[in-house]
Amino acid sequence: MHPPRSPISTRSSSGAWAPEDDITLMTARTQGQNWGQIQDAYFPNKTANACRKRHERLMDRRNSEDWDTLKFEALGKEYMAMRREIWSPLAERTGDKWAVVEAKVLGSGLKNLQSAARASTRRARLSASHDGQNAPPSYTDDSAIEIEDLDGQDFSVSPDTDCGFDPTRQQQQMQMMGAQIHQQQQQQMMREQQQQQQQQQQHRRNRQYIGGQVMHGRGHSHHNSLGSATSERNMGIPSIINRGPAGV
Repeated sequence: MHPPRSPISTRSSSGAWAPEDDITLMTARTQGQNWGQIQDAYFPNKTANACRKRHERLMDRRNSEDWDTLKFEALGKEYMAMRREIWSPLAERTGDKWAVVEAKVLGSGLKNLQSAARASTRRARLSASHDGQNAPPSYTDDSAIEIEDLDGQDFSVSPDTDCGFDPTRQQQQMQMMGAQIHQQQQQQMMREQQQQQQQQQQHRRNRQYIGGQVMHGRGHSHHNSLGSATSERNMGIPSIINRGPAGV
């Protein structure tokens, strides 16, 4: 028996999953259909990768709901015994206290941390592209799904796992951030060019000033030499007149 075929939806691949979509997805997967078959038969406006990730989220949610009180108490006991060991390596990389890192991570949630990681990677790529360097490697989460697989795909989750993440708003913020960084770098380049032009102009003025001083000094020297020679000649005329005839 095949699951009921969902009506063809006009929603994009990043649209929200309805409860009936989840039922169809889980039923089709239980029957052994692969992701391509499920996508073709029931979700033509989504990708096979989006179906796979949605199924993983549903399975994670089901597994988390299967925990009874005793199992959760055992988890709490082991966690409290390993808190420092778990968070200290991450705290060393961020330069914070491990208790602060623990509180920040647990308070933010996985989706917000993934969003922050993508923003950091994109900012580094943008900076590297302007510097002419190679872009840093892509961030990869613990489910081995590359960030490129997540971009423009299924970011929608149910309200209980959303953590306030809005993919459209995130994309707009990243575009604005990229435009601001580009504008700042352009302004910095213009300031540097202006400084270089000012330095070149000042260098030319200094050379012109020094050249003028040298030429002015040579003119004074030549004038003084001519004056001395003229004075000597003028002083020689009276001497000749005063000497009178030879022998007198």
